[in-house]
Amino acid sequence: MKKNNKILLVLMAVFFILGFCHFYLGYFKTPGRVMVVSLSSDGRYAVSSHQGNFIILWNLKNRRKIIISRRGNIYSPYFIKNKDCFIWQGLNHTVYVQNVEGERISSFKNFPVYGELMSSNLKDYFASDINWNLYKGYGKQPFQMKKGWVGFLGAGKLLNLTLSNNGRYLLTSGDAMWSDFEPLIKGKNGLTANGYLKTSFLKGVVLWNVEDGQPLYKLFGNNQSVFATISPDGKYVVAGDELMWNFGWKTKTGEKFISYYDPMGIVYYAKGHAYRYSKGFPKYPSDFFNEDPNRLCRIIAIKFISNDCFLRFYVNNHFAMLFKVDNPMPQGYLNLGTKPYPSVNDFDRDQAIDTAPLVHILVTGQQYANGINVYRYYPKDRTLTKLYIINL
Repeated sequence: MKKNNKILLVLMAVFFILGFCHFYLGYFKTPGRVMVVSLSSDGRYAVSSHQGNFIILWNLKNRRKIIISRRGNIYSPYFIKNKDCFIWQGLNHTVYVQNVEGERISSFKNFPVYGELMSSNLKDYFASDINWNLYKGYGKQPFQMKKGWVGFLGAGKLLNLTLSNNGRYLLTSGDAMWSDFEPLIKGKNGLTANGYLKTSFLKGVVLWNVEDGQPLYKLFGNNQSVFATISPDGKYVVAGDELMWNFGWKTKTGEKFISYYDPMGIVYYAKGHAYRYSKGFPKYPSDFFNEDPNRLCRIIAIKFISNDCFLRFYVNNHFAMLFKVDNPMPQGYLNLGTKPYPSVNDFDRDQAIDTAPLVHILVTGQQYANGINVYRYYPKDRTLTKLYIINL
């Protein structure tokens, strides 16, 4: 055999082996833990992304799952409200809109998103990049709503995006500061209104008009990493942060109407020990404070579980605290269980928790595995039951 032919055969063998390894690793790699989960409004389906770039559609009623992609953007999935459609982005930067039957309705190119959503009319599209620059629309000239500030790498979390059920409001919550009391400036000047920093300071809790992409209100009071959501009826915004400041505002006026108590944050110190003031609060479960009774847990997510009640989730704590939107006192402690442990330990996975509040369904990722936990809340007796676990 000639020398050139031997070289050619060796090269062909090398390319075959590399191709086989690429196929094998791509097809048989493990999904990894859930990074984002988004529920359909009727609580029948969920779409999730995983550390291994998997995008998975879950039929919660039948406990079945379909792998949508093994090359998906782990911060992209979103279930469109009141529709059987969801969106996700591939690693080729294409965003896909498809229904639960597998039909792709549309697709378009965009930058690598760190959070995206679409309105139920499939027309209004919003996305954040890694630096928390926020845009409406896509293509060559999307409308920039705000300039980035801390960003994903700085805060260690996504810029949380929430659409109201009626499609009128967009809520953003990222990183806030007590000192962030600059007046709200709209229009082009709002993007560069703060001197040498050249940023709009719209990084905390901000309510936006979906139609024109303009900010309506800056909702002040929180500090550091902040998490917020809109009530199902669109009347209220509630927010909490990692320092456990908790507030509620009216969406029509931007008025702060309530401060929610947090027994985990009301603390006084004596002789080197932390003591919690708990007069008037519901009795703590025996293992509420986990292994270290002096360690204060930080808020990692806030989600409505019914039209007028929401849950607060804490870092490294398997209980969610229940609140009624018009009552400052906690209404109870709901046990999420520890087998498997829910995904409540990492700020960069704060979106691995979602609810369908009108049907009282809660879904979380698992902290140490790649499946999901499915719960149902019962408003009448204010209890939470784990329905089942779905593993991959």
